[in-house]
Amino acid sequence: MNFSKIAKMLLSFSLLCCFCLSANVLTEADFQKAQAMKDGKVYVDQTTKAKTNGIKIKSLGDIEIKNDIKSLDLDIMQTKNDKEAVNVHPNQAKIDYYNDLKANSTGETYSSRDCADTDNGATDVDGDGCAPYQASWCALYDDDDFDSMAMCCICGGGEEVAAEGCDEGETEYSWAYAGAYASEVSWTLTDADGVEAAAGNGGSGDICLADGTYLATMIDSYGDGWNGAVSFSDSDGNVVVVISMSACSYYEEYYGECNGSIIYADVTFGGAPPVGGCTDPNAPNYNADAEVDDGTCEAYCAGTTCGSYFESGYTCEDLAGYGIDCSVCEAAGECPAPPPCYAFDCAGNCADGNESWATDGYCDGVDEPYGLNFDCPEWGCDDGQCGTVDLGDGTCGVVEDTTCDGCEFD
Repeated sequence: MNFSKIAKMLLSFSLLCCFCLSANVLTEADFQKAQAMKDGKVYVDQTTKAKTNGIKIKSLGDIEIKNDIKSLDLDIMQTKNDKEAVNVHPNQAKIDYYNDLKANSTGETYSSRDCADTDNGATDVDGDGCAPYQASWCALYDDDDFDSMAMCCICGGGEEVAAEGCDEGETEYSWAYAGAYASEVSWTLTDADGVEAAAGNGGSGDICLADGTYLATMIDSYGDGWNGAVSFSDSDGNVVVVISMSACSYYEEYYGECNGSIIYADVTFGGAPPVGGCTDPNAPNYNADAEVDDGTCEAYCAGTTCGSYFESGYTCEDLAGYGIDCSVCEAAGECPAPPPCYAFDCAGNCADGNESWATDGYCDGVDEPYGLNFDCPEWGCDDGQCGTVDLGDGTCGVVEDTTCDGCEFD
């Protein structure tokens, strides 16, 4: 046996093992990560990308940034640590959509909105007031005395303040949203150069605009369209521009066919004010001379969600069971009559489609559920399932035993 070859083989094997082990030796960064985990912190390596730009990070714990790290790639986490979870807002789905879609759509949330924060010293769970808030923090860190969506301008809250006046060549306009679900509404006006000239939400305020045509971008954070409109009026109270987004019908929402997240339209400011009025030809107060819809159209049955389902065979009673408001149709006397009934049970309830209950092997008498009673002669006394028979007098009942079976005699 050649022992020198064996020795060389063993030596080569040992060198190979050393190489393998060296490839898995823990680095300084690994020890730093382990120490950070032990201290309940999140380690951020210097190789991490994406500039922070001073953005406050909400995470499981304090974030330890090594040396002069200027970039990182961390998703904002919605828990403060592994023991204390941030309260979940009841409309969290809408808030998430709002943040993703519209909170900072042009780089400056509500950049031209004249607004003042109303936190008045209140702070969130981290001790922050509205002043340093980022749009992505909205509604995530509220507590008992701090409601960012109501108090902070960047979150759509705060209160409007009077404008300081317009520059030369501009005209001041008042705007206001009229309708439901105002918290879902936002809009912007962009000039021909692509510069945002004005922005707002489902509230009201004042803006300054030069004469010209603007691109109106209308956004609904929930994605089901607006349930109202934003009107712009001049200093004399004339409505000069109205922007609106059609609300999706119940059918479109239910079957996922609703496309009410964002729409665009060109609008023009300046010149003689247009004639305002109701432009819906189906509305009772339609104005054929109106050039702009001023939001005064009166409700009518066919224009409601309830009325849109009549052609599908639904009645007001059916739709009310689905939570749909049919009051306009009811007031107008336009609710469809219920379909005729061709078969009644012995209690006078419509039995159409349920005739088979009389022979289903179960008692469907007057004391049974579902509101139908087949315990009567015309239904064969529910086929005898209730223990009754036709007594010959138009009623069902139990025949008394008139025999002497079981009688005792002295």
